[in-house]
Amino acid sequence: MRTQGSLRLILNTKLWAQMQMDKASEKSIRITAMDTEDQGVKVFLISAESWGEDRLGLGPGELI
Repeated sequence: MRTQGSLRLILNTKLWAQMQMDKASEKSIRITAMDTEDQGVKVFLISAESWGEDRLGLGPGELI
């Protein structure tokens, strides 16, 4: 994942179907993942044009 404008990499992690992903809004999801800088678990908010289940490769209702 890269920031808008500068295309700087800000998140480099895999998303699994078993991961807890919450739909924060129509254009963003919230995930929990490891932060390699401080070796801790953090909550990340990821924005996109839309986050439907089909875009994430999930079945209907799998995105919380």
